[in-house]
Amino acid sequence: MRLRYAHLIDSGILEIVGRINPITIGLKEGAIIQLKVKPDCWESVIEYLSKIRSIRYITITTGDYPILIQVAAANQEEIAELIIRLYKHEEITEVNSMIQLEVSKSSYQVD
Repeated sequence: MRLRYAHLIDSGILEIVGRINPITIGLKEGAIIQLKVKPDCWESVIEYLSKIRSIRYITITTGDYPILIQVAAANQEEIAELIIRLYKHEEITEVNSMIQLEVSKSSYQVD
């Protein structure tokens, strides 16, 4: 069993990571925010977003909003401040926010 485990780790198939439950550290509110950006500004916007602590996840997507972020915050005021900050960024042209009311499943499990 140990050899199999070591092989999975060594081959990169298995990674062991710690996952923090945001609620236990006071991050009880969440939002998913979609962003439109000026042409050729994706990289600089992603770099800007990467430095914001409450943004937990950033991805480039297809569709009308090419950047999607997930936010974990202590309260709704923190999310509102972030949304205002995003609207003020000159390279972000549009913001579509969805406040998470309840999380029914949060898993990294692969079947």
